[in-house]
Amino acid sequence: YLGTHRYWVLSRSDFAVYDLSYDLRNLKARYDLAYSPRSWASTPDNPFIWLGYGSFINSISRLTKSSGEENVIPGEMFSRPIGMVAIPGTQRVYVLDDRENDDRLLTYDNGQKRGEMLIPDGEYLGMILSGSGRQLILAENRALYQIPLSAPGQRRDYALPAETRSLDFFSVGSRSYLLSAVDNSQQSRLTRIDSTGSAESSLTFAVTYYRIAYDPRQDRYLAARYIPGEVDRVMDLGTNGGEVGLLPESFVDISQIVVNAEDGSILILDGGNSLISLYDGDRRFISTSRNSRGERYVGTPYRLLIQ
Repeated sequence: YLGTHRYWVLSRSDFAVYDLSYDLRNLKARYDLAYSPRSWASTPDNPFIWLGYGSFINSISRLTKSSGEENVIPGEMFSRPIGMVAIPGTQRVYVLDDRENDDRLLTYDNGQKRGEMLIPDGEYLGMILSGSGRQLILAENRALYQIPLSAPGQRRDYALPAETRSLDFFSVGSRSYLLSAVDNSQQSRLTRIDSTGSAESSLTFAVTYYRIAYDPRQDRYLAARYIPGEVDRVMDLGTNGGEVGLLPESFVDISQIVVNAEDGSILILDGGNSLISLYDGDRRFISTSRNSRGERYVGTPYRLLIQ
């Protein structure tokens, strides 16, 4: 299964960044890190990967893709840099620092700090760039915040209902999608939020989905399903929320579902199994992250970037 892409994979348990071939079977490079990052960011045109460290190191760094050389960015102490976003076509990076008090969003350009603003205190899941490329989307345990890049002071807020908490989120165009769990039940909910912070629609599921991604070619959602006492499965969901299929394999603890928008291929990062699995756009299994001897060489795959 040949393609023109490659994958960068962040593994937290073995403190490493991996450069993998498109079929996952060839390890091009492994770059060992000083500690386990909380977040990272890069773009295909960026020669660097940004890494955010919490405990013990409390800093951010910049790793050169071609050599693995890592340089700490001086001048700032971070508590919990839980989210990072790199802006395509630039050297600008945003860092979400989740502190005990006074959570903040910092801006860096070419490795230099250019700005800092306070954001609502909370327990953050992370931060992404909107599908339109015009907003930062910050997911907190009980809310979702949208910050326009052109007017950071005009934040748009969406508050979850009192009985729900955030699990995962993604963006398509100018809209945000927030997956949440309903407290004291097995139910979960997917809410579509417009660019003003208003909920447009919501799907409620009778089971717990804890990871989700959107497949634009099939116009479906891919969701990791958890049922107590059963193995985890990845389900195909129609846009009305109904289950229309599933991937044949079972999983242990899925950290991320990635859909390659260019060819429709699907990658499942299973931290519990120490495996990444690759499927084509028709959900046919292609390969996993094992070498020629069948050995798994990624400790705990946590995040993946396509280049």
